[in-house]
Amino acid sequence: MLLSIENLTVRYGADTALSIDSPIQIEEGDRVGVIGSNGAGKTTLLKAILGLVPYQGVIRTGLRPEEMAVHMQFNEYTDAMPVRHIMEAVLGTRIARDRKLQELIAFFEFGDCLRKKYSKLSGGQKQRFTIIMVMMQEAALTFYDEVTSGLDFETRQRLVEKLVEWYRGKRESFLMVSHYYEELDQLAQKLLILDR
Repeated sequence: MLLSIENLTVRYGADTALSIDSPIQIEEGDRVGVIGSNGAGKTTLLKAILGLVPYQGVIRTGLRPEEMAVHMQFNEYTDAMPVRHIMEAVLGTRIARDRKLQELIAFFEFGDCLRKKYSKLSGGQKQRFTIIMVMMQEAALTFYDEVTSGLDFETRQRLVEKLVEWYRGKRESFLMVSHYYEELDQLAQKLLILDR
């Protein structure tokens, strides 16, 4: 078992932001989709699991923090240099010497973007940049928060197709938050529905 959650409650002041009373377990190889309306607690769930917000209840994992990776909904990077240098600095590697990084850049069709500054990337390019950074961690469990948020329909579809193709036949587990059921239908084997 990678992760278990029991009686999880997160409160912000007097408001309950998240309340899960049914036990949840994520096993190796699980692909879990999380869906719910705005304010239902989807991002709060990720933040609780990652220890970013105080919570009541029990969250157990045998994973060390470095065995988990996270793609948050909003990401910002410096504009002082092209994204290739940000990528190499954050990942501690050189594109020219790293076959896995080269494979991810080619797979997500990001090669033409490497010379651009972050603010000059389109929404889809920014998401692909962050996905590449997250996937380089080769984590046992990856969290994706609204990975297609703010993208037009066609860009969303292409990105989801890429994710489906990348994960086909692999054992990595993920928990993916989305507003779009059709995305989770393609990517996830289990669905967690958060209501209000």
